[in-house]
Amino acid sequence: MEKLASFKKKRVILLTAPAGYGKTSLSVDFYHSLKKELKMWISLSTYDNSIENFFILLSLAFQKTFPDSPFGDNLKAVISKSQNLSVQEKINYVISSFASDLHFYLEENNKELFIFFDDFHNVDNSEEVCEALNYLLDYLPSKLRIIFISRREATKMNYPKFLAKNWLGRIRKDELAFDAKDLKSFLKLNKELAKLLSKDTIELDKFLDATEGWITAIQLLLLSGNVSAVAKENILQTKYDIFNYFTNEIFNAFKQEEK
Repeated sequence: MEKLASFKKKRVILLTAPAGYGKTSLSVDFYHSLKKELKMWISLSTYDNSIENFFILLSLAFQKTFPDSPFGDNLKAVISKSQNLSVQEKINYVISSFASDLHFYLEENNKELFIFFDDFHNVDNSEEVCEALNYLLDYLPSKLRIIFISRREATKMNYPKFLAKNWLGRIRKDELAFDAKDLKSFLKLNKELAKLLSKDTIELDKFLDATEGWITAIQLLLLSGNVSAVAKENILQTKYDIFNYFTNEIFNAFKQEEK
């Protein structure tokens, strides 16, 4: 959380990790820690992978977050007027209008705005959405911050450029995974496990190796109710729960080519 908070002045913040590593939970905590700043949370679906749908969703979010501002309506009007333009012309028209209106709005109110895009992996294969966002980030209002929360790094986003210009703050899987200290603190929340670990601290390393610091795996093993799985290395049987989680929550959400 401290590292994420240290990125508050970055133009772009990127959190990437597979499902179950706590990236959304961490982002929610960061969202709620923003007290003086303006903020918006947008959850993306595969339906939002066109410029029109993406920016209509954004306009709706502005209408909900800032009901007294004409900003959302203005963005909708710009999208409507761009219907007959080519993709490149549409990107230039929508982004130039959006960035200009947003700049004046934030300057007039003397506020910073944080926009959180959760599940960005649902749209990161869209050429036009990523091209529009890359263009936006080149002309990003100084008081705007964008946070991307995704299961993978978007290859169509120009992250190397953002990194070179010191615009980018990044948190990856290895930083979200539990280490021995994190795991010990987490396990001690359970009195029975605390007694077990106080007798044999070596088992902590075995448990960490078995789960590889994956928070969801740790929780599933604990939810199995088999405390002896930690002590006796009887982890294989509870790995079925982890596999079922992967099948139901991750694999089934993939497109056929990704499967």
